Amino acid sequence: MAEQMRTPPLETAEEAKRSRDLVGEISALNEGHRQLENAPWAPTRSGDRLVVAFEAVGDNPGFTETYEVISSGLEHWPEQTELRLVGHTAPHDQVGFYAGSPALSGGDAIETVWMEAGPDRLTVLREGKVLHQGSRTPGTVGRRGAERAGFFREGHVYSSQDGYTAPEEVWVIDCRHVTKTPAGERIAFGFVRIGTDRKWTPTGLGGSDWNRVQWTEEKPQA
Repeated sequence: MAEQMRTPPLETAEEAKRSRDLVGEISALNEGHRQLENAPWAPTRSGDRLVVAFEAVGDNPGFTETYEVISSGLEHWPEQTELRLVGHTAPHDQVGFYAGSPALSGGDAIETVWMEAGPDRLTVLREGKVLHQGSRTPGTVGRRGAERAGFFREGHVYSSQDGYTAPEEVWVIDCRHVTKTPAGERIAFGFVRIGTDRKWTPTGLGGSDWNRVQWTEEKPQA
């Protein structure tokens, strides 16, 4: 499979169009559609969450928008889905541009934002599990593929809030015990609480979980 496009497919196509490169324009659009269709988690389905990251511009801070994939409610097309804005961290109310049905009838609910914002700015979640995380999303810039020093510590609480993540997407980890697998990989056991849900759920986290998120230590447990 070709490497994921770092520049949004639509932006690449527009650049080719300005250069009067018809082949390049069509190729960029086709490649964007192909990568979405061939993603191992595609198509998205009702209940999935999509977080779109917008970088800071000048004095305007970066922010995120969180959407939920929902049924379009079309009687003649029950499988059609669309996006509903469920949260954002913007300091203004000019948000929700991607809410609604995809521009291409019958397309994946996230197709429009995938093509316009680009997969590199998106995070796709299903039942709290990250299915896709672009390298330009909060917490990944400058450290994709690199291991971070340290690990979860017993008796400490960690949060995934980084100033960009919508409150309903924040993970809080209460680490109770750290051990190693027979292969030598460190494993942290404890409890996780996601978003505004006050329910704690047992969990186990490894090195990939530690590296994936820029965890903030909240406070030691008594």
